[in-house]
Amino acid sequence: RLPESGSRGAWPADGGGSSAPASFGAVSSADSARYSVDAAIAASTAAMEARPPPSPSEPSSPGSGRNHVDASSASATGAKAADSGKSGSSISSSRAGDAAAPAATTVASASDAPGQHTARAGPKASGTTSTRSGKLSPKHQTSKARVWSAFRNDDAERREVAEAAVDGRIKVTSTHKARRTALSKLTFVQCLAGLHKEAVTCLSFSHEGLFLASASRDGSLVVWRTLQAIKEDSIQFIPQTMCEPFKVKPMGPQLFDNFPWKVFPGHGGPINALAWSRSQFLLSASDDCDVRLWHVKRAQCLYVFKHLAPVTAVDFVPGSDTLFATGSADRMLRVWNIAESRVEHYESLPLAISALAFSSPAMVCAGLEDGEVRFFKLDPIAGLEFFTQIECRNRRGVKRRGKKVTGVQVCSAPGPAGKSRDMILVSTNDSRIRLCALDTFLCLSKFKGAVNNQEPIFATVSEDCRYVISGSEDKQVYIWEQTALEAESGMSSSRKILGHMVKKLSTFESFQAHNCTVTAAIFAPSRAGKVARGWRAPGTSSATGSIISPAGLGSSIDSGALIITAGLDGHIHVFEAPPHFVEEEEVETEVDEESSN
Repeated sequence: RLPESGSRGAWPADGGGSSAPASFGAVSSADSARYSVDAAIAASTAAMEARPPPSPSEPSSPGSGRNHVDASSASATGAKAADSGKSGSSISSSRAGDAAAPAATTVASASDAPGQHTARAGPKASGTTSTRSGKLSPKHQTSKARVWSAFRNDDAERREVAEAAVDGRIKVTSTHKARRTALSKLTFVQCLAGLHKEAVTCLSFSHEGLFLASASRDGSLVVWRTLQAIKEDSIQFIPQTMCEPFKVKPMGPQLFDNFPWKVFPGHGGPINALAWSRSQFLLSASDDCDVRLWHVKRAQCLYVFKHLAPVTAVDFVPGSDTLFATGSADRMLRVWNIAESRVEHYESLPLAISALAFSSPAMVCAGLEDGEVRFFKLDPIAGLEFFTQIECRNRRGVKRRGKKVTGVQVCSAPGPAGKSRDMILVSTNDSRIRLCALDTFLCLSKFKGAVNNQEPIFATVSEDCRYVISGSEDKQVYIWEQTALEAESGMSSSRKILGHMVKKLSTFESFQAHNCTVTAAIFAPSRAGKVARGWRAPGTSSATGSIISPAGLGSSIDSGALIITAGLDGHIHVFEAPPHFVEEEEVETEVDEESSN
């Protein structure tokens, strides 16, 4: 029997021997089939909210408890199930015989204590199912799976979701043992929506951190400007509306101006890659077989570099504004000269190129569709010359043949005795992220947790190579910290390959960033934290104080984090974990006026 709105009467339980609250109604067994589980939950929740809590002196009984829900049929089996609910924290189910007709034959009863749960079970369930810490433990005599529905009778969970939607707080989960969550105070501060109609494919900050470029599958390319702390407080704290369909209201302060700095038209297909130069030149590679050159101070395209196939990767030669390399679906690796508008060097590869990056002005690496990363020496006279390769694939299993490389990024991490060590981060479509050393070309670490099987999602590293961040197909953003993970022997393992130890790092922190696949996730550079927030170390003057970097860009996530994510819905979200020791006094920031104007 299920409660029916608008009806009043006795609640028959145990053959009509006890009565239920007047707010619960009774319906016939023929009408009970018209009610779904959701309707029963909604009606019972409304009844519980209307009934005042009982006094401590009131005894708790199955027929009078405010959390009691009877979902049994009018059969004797349902009546016995209702009669058996004498314990406030137990759920009993009776065994159904061959002639058992109704599907829902289990009734759950709970006491008035907050946090109790109720559940419904199908036929042929046997034994008792306890609800400890909100977890159901069914005991079946058959090998068949059963679907259970559990819900909170108190409003704690609904209240928590409502509060998060109002103040922008984001729940962060962690797999670290005996360690607090570093992003425990993460908040949703800004949503940029409306300009990208389809999925955002890539996000890229300019080298000085003043501009963010975002590209989409609809061919749109937008440049956003970082707001300045103190000088633009009135813009940073403009009230924002609820972000749909994320259902969380961004609370600010905003990191970017809501009005884009530039919207670059021209591409006729999805944009696959972006690259910045030191002089704020921007390259965009697209499926329309073009690479276009832009500048943040110009509204129109400066030059178009034609290809014979869709261009999947692009990158500037480090320290140069006139040389860049492209990789395309026609398996060609090309080095272009902007000043002369021609191809200087090229090399044919066995498969299509899906990612590309320079490790130095004299070395370029290209990721292929089979999981290989090939390295080529770049000589001004001799051109491109093959050097070595890395195979990023599993040694066994269904993915041993290798999956497409979705992204490569080169970084320099501090090593022993103060020496830096160059490394490369490789993302592939087997849901794995690998960190390899460029001096030995061996895999050092493998990061697990994110889901990346279909989309061209790639991970990025912080400036000191301490933190790795990645989007995922399960709507989450994942962050790994190398030093902490290596120290936790219980959460990380190692495997010896050709005499070399590969660390499997599966401890991470994660949070939901979108209501769809997160296609890109990056840390804001330290310059953006300085300009937009004025972060600096405590105990120093505003004139000479050193700047605190965002997560992974300084010494710790405790110094503050600015995280930018993008999703399949075309939205760009900004999240912030404030520093734990930021001073209250105002901090003046020096901004390059020529760049910002």
